Amino acid sequence: GRHPFVHRDIREHTKLLDIRSAHCKNLIIDGGYDCRYYAVFLNSLLERMDAAMLLKRRHGSKAAKYQLKPMPGHIEAEFPFECIQIDHTLADVILRSDDNRGLVLGRPWVTLAIDVRTRMVVGVYVSFDPPSATSVALCVINMLLPKEPFLEWLGVEGSWPCIGRPKMIYVDNGKDFHSRALQRGCEALAIDLQYRPVGSPHYGGLIERLIGTMMGRCRLLPGATQRDVRERGDYDSEKASAMTLGEFRPWFVNEIVTQYHLRLHRVLGHAPLIEWEDATKQHGLPDVAPACWTPFELLVTFLPSTFRRIHRYGIEWENHTYWHPALAEWIGSADKREIFFDPRDIRFVYLRGPNGQLLRAEVTRPNTPAISLWEWKADRAYGRRRTHDPALLAVRDAGLESRRIRINDAIASTSKHARSAARATHSRNQQQPSVAFDNAKNVEAVPTQPKSITSGDLNAIYDGELWS
Repeated sequence: GRHPFVHRDIREHTKLLDIRSAHCKNLIIDGGYDCRYYAVFLNSLLERMDAAMLLKRRHGSKAAKYQLKPMPGHIEAEFPFECIQIDHTLADVILRSDDNRGLVLGRPWVTLAIDVRTRMVVGVYVSFDPPSATSVALCVINMLLPKEPFLEWLGVEGSWPCIGRPKMIYVDNGKDFHSRALQRGCEALAIDLQYRPVGSPHYGGLIERLIGTMMGRCRLLPGATQRDVRERGDYDSEKASAMTLGEFRPWFVNEIVTQYHLRLHRVLGHAPLIEWEDATKQHGLPDVAPACWTPFELLVTFLPSTFRRIHRYGIEWENHTYWHPALAEWIGSADKREIFFDPRDIRFVYLRGPNGQLLRAEVTRPNTPAISLWEWKADRAYGRRRTHDPALLAVRDAGLESRRIRINDAIASTSKHARSAARATHSRNQQQPSVAFDNAKNVEAVPTQPKSITSGDLNAIYDGELWS
């Protein structure tokens, strides 16, 4: 008889052993008593195979590499801000819009920077924008600037003493880390930008573990998506979501400042904040940006940019118009100027004026909300979807048909009138025969006397004839 379980084993074993013989095919197709003995034979071959090769054929080379290949050593740094690791992740929670809580926007992206020496989080950026040069740049800016104004802006109480200019920033090979804005800013501040080897995520193990820790906290929020669909089950994350980006950002920073920095770290043996204090006492505080680099200069240096012309009504960007009085000197010039923009707030763009000074041009519409570029685009996309509602499209199509009928009727009426006017102008002015006959009967006859013909009249007639 046939043995389905034995057939399944033979299929798997032959695939792993890369056996393609006709005898094997016959066993699988025909089955029979000898099939079980052949399966035992294949099992004995598998036991002699190399474990790495077997795992590679079963789950791929990546699984074999990270489960069986040796990877000794640790990522070390001698002093704070010697090496910083940066990476992104998609937060495991669904958020709503700040302007309209009924609008579900989705999961936010989080960019984190960790100090290898102290395990302190030194920079963070949260937005709906997918990983890009902007998110990396704004995370670096958050690392370079003092955290007190940032915490005050978010309304978070706590100590976050990390500020400095890193010696090296260690990132992966993503496109967002190869941006012109990031390279330009690192060169200007003498920061060494290094990329880890391709296909070697273990070189970013510290930032990966930090991301895992923070995402575990996010899974306790309303609207959490969990790690996969099996853990989420029938839980409706979109329906249960309650937080907006403006509420999630201070919550996330509060978790970093008051929880992660103050809790026991398994590798350090104490809290990261204690490690920071001990390391700074031993090696001193990290170097900071030179005094000439104001926060405004640092911000613009790492911001993404584009090129625009200066019109008499201002600068056009993303369906907005921006203006600054110093731009009047460039009106009429065909040259394009480099415009820097902050995706966190669409109300402003930045550029260097005619005298080289940094300017902040403001949007000309006073009712423009203080929202991010991503939220602005999402809101416009939502408006377009509402505009394409089937009910609205049906009314609009009916209006188009009515418009066509009205135009055609107007054209037909005008053509008819033109034909009538042409007939009235070019036809003969004649009365109808019946009317002319009736008019003739009513006219009285006037008697006339016969006229006598004189010799002069005869001469006038005959003068024109030739007589032979």
